[in-house]
Amino acid sequence: MKLDLRLPAFCCLVYWLVTLSPQAGSAADAIDAANSPVAPLQQAAGTSFPEIQRRAAAVEGLSGQDRTFLMTAVEGERLQRELSKVAIARAKNSTVRRFAAATERYMGNVEARLHRLASEFGLSLPQILPENAQNAQNDLSRAGNPDREYLLRIVADTNRADTLYKEEARSGKNPVMAQYAREMLPRLSQHYRNTLHVMAAVNGPVVAARPGARGSKS
Repeated sequence: MKLDLRLPAFCCLVYWLVTLSPQAGSAADAIDAANSPVAPLQQAAGTSFPEIQRRAAAVEGLSGQDRTFLMTAVEGERLQRELSKVAIARAKNSTVRRFAAATERYMGNVEARLHRLASEFGLSLPQILPENAQNAQNDLSRAGNPDREYLLRIVADTNRADTLYKEEARSGKNPVMAQYAREMLPRLSQHYRNTLHVMAAVNGPVVAARPGARGSKS
């Protein structure tokens, strides 16, 4: 009975918080809506920067920090994609499966954008699945509670990505890279909130999703 009383309140919270989709009817719908502005993101990265400044940035090239940012960012997107593929196949809760499918599509688009952005400056990003992503994929495949483990890993990786993008936005040497990082930060925040919404929907302990708390017991 207690769960039934809390469900309407939770639905109202999701409806109010997910401003990118006023029609979101569930946590999975929320992330689907939040993930939809991929095309505008690609346009913004190309048009929010005047062409003459963009050419100057291309001549200037990438600093060591900019290169590290791109390499680390694409690994993070790939990790979430691969984990989402496992969750689509193994998650027991339909909301988690839908969330994973939406995340896999979104991260695929973001990863493609990173590759295009890097190629603009003559940098080729790795196409091979990183070892840490393979290990995480294997661990999730063997997890006793794949729904919970998947969501915890997505929250942890999104936290790492947020720190990475904030650093690039604040001190990236290449102005195009710094601008891209600034444009992505609100989307990362939305992705983080959507993940917490899904955790709440499947009664996952949100407190355990905080950095460094993956090994805690509920």
